[in-house]
Amino acid sequence: MANTERALRHAVSQRCKVCVVINKVDRLITELKLPPTDAYHKLRHTLEEVNTVLESCGADVPLVDPALGNVAFASG
Repeated sequence: MANTERALRHAVSQRCKVCVVINKVDRLITELKLPPTDAYHKLRHTLEEVNTVLESCGADVPLVDPALGNVAFASG
């Protein structure tokens, strides 16, 4: 996640709006065979990690949350 952290810090320093795309969501079910609850917790943990990085930037940056419309989920 080092590259992700670097990209997030750079985006915040440039005052860009942050949008996160979590790709390969289908693999949680097809390859890892995770039940829906476990897949949810894995995705939630990922977003919490991103928010931790954003909070550590010290700026007044909105956190990422699907309910805020700044998180997208993708497969393929």
